[in-house]
Amino acid sequence: MRRGAMKKFVILAFCVARLALTECTTASASEWTDPWDQLKSGLPLEVETYIDRRALCRRWFGSAAAERSSTVKSALVELKCEALEREEQRLRSKYAKSPNVVKALDEASDLIFR
Repeated sequence: MRRGAMKKFVILAFCVARLALTECTTASASEWTDPWDQLKSGLPLEVETYIDRRALCRRWFGSAAAERSSTVKSALVELKCEALEREEQRLRSKYAKSPNVVKALDEASDLIFR
């Protein structure tokens, strides 16, 4: 798969995963607040990116198709899903004195694994 096509696939896959992970409510659109946006509000960009990447990797790790699909395998490789644990430890170390970042990393697990 060409690199440009892979990026489009990853973006589309992220959108699908985000929709699947976001709870639906009966509130009007103006009253509804996206939990992902709330969680990432005010965080450094690298932490926002990590949380998005983690959600997408989790979505594809849980996919039964992950074992069969070369496209999914390629996406997991391109997203560097195997490096998530190291990345989280690096971020926790770097932002250890930022309680909002540590809390966001903790809450990301709750939203992703719900």
